[in-house]
This record gives sequence, structure tokens and C-alpha cells, in this order.
Amino acid sequence: RLRYQRHVGTLFLQGYLQGFLTKQACINILSNQPIGTFLIRFSESYPGCFAVTYRAMATNSPDAIRHYLLKADDISGPKHTIADFLGDQIALTHMLRFGQKPDGKPTITGRAPKDEILGALYAKNAPVSTADGYDTRIHTVKSFIE
Repeated sequence: RLRYQRHVGTLFLQGYLQGFLTKQACINILSNQPIGTFLIRFSESYPGCFAVTYRAMATNSPDAIRHYLLKADDISGPKHTIADFLGDQIALTHMLRFGQKPDGKPTITGRAPKDEILGALYAKNAPVSTADGYDTRIHTVKSFIE
């Protein structure tokens, strides 16, 4: 059973969660991508956990491709999902989308800004209803006096 399941199915079905990829396969995939490009995958070493592999600022070095293991604190609770965590990371700018070749191997089918993909999944940015005639914030007694 996978931990932290909220939005996992959506991301997987849309091709933005790439099941099992080795670290070396991720390095090969991301080595020619722009800085900030990332993918989400299942961790090889920690079953049930997710890893984010991304192209970092260190260009043309072995450190250019980095791997981050998502921790329970990163994506716990209804108000902080995988989408929220990724949205908060300014170094991660574009997500890779995957499909499958006829031989079953993964292939990149697209790259898009993360907010375009994850925006609808962000819990923090849920639209607040503002109806005509209602205040947009709660005022304190002091604010009415001023």
C-alpha cells in the first residue's frame, strides 16, 4: 500500500508520476533538460515512498541531477499534499510527462510548468467564495474604530 495517496492516482494516470525508474535512468532522462525540470517516481530503496529527481543549478557536473526522498512531514495532512509540496519548491519549475513506447519502455511526451499541471490540486489555493455584500476578511474591533 502506498503512503500519502492523495492525488497519486491523478498524477499517475496523467503521466506525471513515473512508476519505477532507477536513479541512473533519471539521470539519463534529465541530463538534457533545462534547470528546474523534474519528475516524480517511486523510490527504489524505500518502498511506498516517492522521490523527486530534478535538474539542479550545477550544470555539467554529476551534481546537476539531484534526488530528493519525500518525507512524511513534507506531504502529511489534508492541507499539504504532494502537489502543495512541489508547488512550494521554487527550484522545481517544469514537470515531465511520460507515456510508453510500444516496447513498454517509458518515453517523455511533454514538459510543462508545474503550476499548470498541479494548480488544480493545490489545497492551499482553494478559491475562497466572495459573495456581493460580504466582507472579504474578518475585521477586528480595532479595525472598525480606525
